[in-house]
Amino acid sequence: MRALPMEYQTLPLTAAYILPAFRGKSKPIGFPIARHLPAPSITRNAFVSAYSDLPAVWIGCCESMGALYDQLRALPKNTSVLGIENIGVFSCAETPARADALLEQFTGCDTVASAEPALPYGVLHGRIAVITGAAQGFGKGIAQVLLDAGAYVVLSDINQTTLAATAHAFSERYGPDRVYTVIGDVSSDDGISRLCEQAVLHYGGIDVMLSNAGIVIAGDLENMTSEVMKKISDINYVGYFRCVKYASRFMKIQSAFDADYTADIIQINSVAGLIGYQKNFAYCGSKFGALGLTECFAKELLPYRIKVNAICPGNYYDGPLWSDPEKGLFIQYLKAGKIPGGKTVQDSIDYYMQKEPLHRGCTAEDIAQAVLYCLVQQFETGVYIPVTGGLAMGFV
Repeated sequence: MRALPMEYQTLPLTAAYILPAFRGKSKPIGFPIARHLPAPSITRNAFVSAYSDLPAVWIGCCESMGALYDQLRALPKNTSVLGIENIGVFSCAETPARADALLEQFTGCDTVASAEPALPYGVLHGRIAVITGAAQGFGKGIAQVLLDAGAYVVLSDINQTTLAATAHAFSERYGPDRVYTVIGDVSSDDGISRLCEQAVLHYGGIDVMLSNAGIVIAGDLENMTSEVMKKISDINYVGYFRCVKYASRFMKIQSAFDADYTADIIQINSVAGLIGYQKNFAYCGSKFGALGLTECFAKELLPYRIKVNAICPGNYYDGPLWSDPEKGLFIQYLKAGKIPGGKTVQDSIDYYMQKEPLHRGCTAEDIAQAVLYCLVQQFETGVYIPVTGGLAMGFV
């Protein structure tokens, strides 16, 4: 197993940095759930009394995360409950309901539990996936496919209303334990750091990070401004870096405690990362650059068994990126003069549809299937996958 970088030895003694290690070391199943009950005044006697009938381990006060990690490495496999002095109780189980029940055993709660949801079944059984830009469009479509495949999904977006509606619909279909939401802004270090930490505190780790959030603002050289260029770069390019930086921190921790652990980071790029489009250089540049980041990140994270890949979708005409009546690309490109002789939005739609080799645009399902391939295969990293319906072959 690849050892953690030295700076991890001085991480703060907080639950978020303990949960992935405990999840990786305990491992009752391939991808379990780990939970934390804050209890700064916890005592050994109270802990042992509560869990005398279970494989439970008590760890006394540690002065540093490095010292705590040394003790966690000695944990027996299938330790279901862990008590740490001054921090609290940790549980690891097959489902959120079972992990919560273990914590309730310490508090003495006698809650009347409803029927426990069945274990999620599918090729992604139990994996924890974080998706940015998940409220609609590609993000929403990808989330549904991952849920169908058995994953737990953390949905993140800056659009709180749409995010809540999407989460509610998924919870109704898959059960509330399978979906969790965090308001997140990829243009903020604090926002993405908090997103990843909240995902870990809720489920115990991050197995998949999907960097999907992005923006497009078209314009020619005369009208484009430095401010707009910086905004696009900060979301599409630097935002991807933020997702990788903060998600991989927790992935590395789990990898160091589980020799069989693998994780995935996937960026939803664009056909505009493969082909330069006139009067859209700000967006194309951010996407071309992100493909370079993908290869660099893949090389750096390979020793930790973290795969990093990108998917380049074709044009998703049905999504808000293109069809929004005020900010969509159909109207943007019309105003930018990219549609020869174009006067109406319909002219813009007709212009782009006639360029499609397969006479249709890309769908969320098309992209979700490419994501699924990236996750189930174990021998591909540092690459991009075009899902463009022929556009990437130079039909434009």
